[in-house]
Amino acid sequence: MTENIPDNGGQSRLVTLRDCDQFGKEVVHVRELDGKGVTAVTALTGTIGFVVNVIWACTFGIGLFVGHLVAGVINCIFIITIPFGLQSFKLAGLSFWPVGRRVVSVEMARIAREHNAQEKFNKIRAKSGGTSVVAAK
Repeated sequence: MTENIPDNGGQSRLVTLRDCDQFGKEVVHVRELDGKGVTAVTALTGTIGFVVNVIWACTFGIGLFVGHLVAGVINCIFIITIPFGLQSFKLAGLSFWPVGRRVVSVEMARIAREHNAQEKFNKIRAKSGGTSVVAAK
């Protein structure tokens, strides 16, 4: 049933029915996935997304956020419903600031974050003249 929902890939796409199965999924920012830096287009869409998020947060976002927080606290009271409580907390953040976020599998989120960390590491290494950057233990 949800396979028939078209995905236009737009910047302001909100969560659809196929994203409602939150178990095994994670919410990431769209810039973590596409790897685009700051350009004129990304700055403009980021600004528009910020304005839409502020409007959303002031109207419906606060109510949904508080509702998911209350549901998460209630679900965490009983041991058997703790996973649902944790998902409610995840949905609370998504419902407060949804534009520019994507729900992806945990594996895809991990790969995107590792790739972005590697890119940042390479930039730091290039700025330092190619010397080795050793992390303190």
